[in-house]
Amino acid sequence: MIQCADEEYQKNDALLNKNYKAAMKACGDDKQCKSDLQKMQRHWIAYKEAVSAWIYSYGENGGGSLGRVQAIQWEAEETKKQAEVLQQHYHSQ
Repeated sequence: MIQCADEEYQKNDALLNKNYKAAMKACGDDKQCKSDLQKMQRHWIAYKEAVSAWIYSYGENGGGSLGRVQAIQWEAEETKKQAEVLQQHYHSQ
């Protein structure tokens, strides 16, 4: 189960990285756009890591291997959502 969840996360993370680079490129020469995008992404990463740690430690199956699976599954879904947010950004430019 952990391997499947991790594979899904890795797939979504690759898409997120692709879309982040495309969103940065869509900012063009606008330094404020790039700075704001980078700031937003750093805040999102901190949020994702904090919630994932909480799910792992205190969620329904916290602390065990099932808690780890739940945390990775949550990260995979949230990473996919963030990739979609970034895709919307660079397509709207």
